[in-house]
Amino acid sequence: MTLFKHGLSLATLFLLINALFVSSTWAEAFPRHERFSSGFSLPVKSLAKRTSAYYDTCKNKGSGLICATGYSDATALIKFDRSIVATALTRDQLTACGWTIDQNPYTGLAENFVQYVGQTMLNELGISPSNNVVVNWEHTVAVDSTHPATGANYQCWYNTANNAIIVDLAWSPGFKKEELQVDGKWDSSDSLPAIQQLSDVMWIEWAARASDPSTIKYMFQMNVVNLNTRAIIEEAISIDTANDASAAEVFYWEFDMSTETGQALLGTPNGNPQAWFLINHKTALGADQSVTPVTGLKTISKVRIWTNEEQCYIPELDVEDSDSDEDVDMDDSAGMAPCYHMLFYIADS
Repeated sequence: MTLFKHGLSLATLFLLINALFVSSTWAEAFPRHERFSSGFSLPVKSLAKRTSAYYDTCKNKGSGLICATGYSDATALIKFDRSIVATALTRDQLTACGWTIDQNPYTGLAENFVQYVGQTMLNELGISPSNNVVVNWEHTVAVDSTHPATGANYQCWYNTANNAIIVDLAWSPGFKKEELQVDGKWDSSDSLPAIQQLSDVMWIEWAARASDPSTIKYMFQMNVVNLNTRAIIEEAISIDTANDASAAEVFYWEFDMSTETGQALLGTPNGNPQAWFLINHKTALGADQSVTPVTGLKTISKVRIWTNEEQCYIPELDVEDSDSDEDVDMDDSAGMAPCYHMLFYIADS
């Protein structure tokens, strides 16, 4: 992990800059689907034809995930050569793995959710932000000498009244392990927690709160910072814009899961947790697996992408020289890029 002159890590710097921006001009920009500014340009590619090998990797993965949402658990066992039925089901299991609930979670999204999403979309979806409840699970407790705390956290807002989960902050144990390795704080004998996936944490909290978990309709990924996901988003919207001259007037982009682009977006690090949420919990989500074909399965029908005119902080884009004699300039543009948001629509297959 890069440390700056005054000792700030990238993760700490991210939180500080985030706190500054969410309360100022960043939060004042209209969502792209609400207003179009002729001076606003997107970082899209000039060529419509995709050449990215990673795009193909994500497309193939997304296609496989869509197929898996349609399998019965018995068929999935054959296809994957392992059970895909989740065993991580309770908060007690999370706690036993070193996860704890943050008693003072960051609540910037409470103030800015309407601004990010826009009232038009909220009305369309029937979502009231007043029903959003924040829960931040942090991996802060060492279970034993070989299962250290990673500092990971999954902060989501759960809106059971309006059938939505909103992913706010997601720093996985695997990502945090890489930071610890760079800092020399991860031993070769150390292991990640038994429960480490965002999809598991989302399910545990959603199922604990929703009287009927199968009512889930919408899964948001706010402020996508993962560079791999962002690359696929930018490739997707460049293809869409190049192939449809009217796309600039739509103000958001939608991709059906029957399309290669939709599948590529689902196959990204920010897309696949939504699919596994459905794949791992078919019966609890209303599927009747006693009949053939299985009925009541849930799938992802499409994904919507939009952005804001202002920018947000992307930690991995901040290439500040750690050996520089200059202190970090909090007003510097290093690490700033357009915000991307994703909305996955859940439907009966």
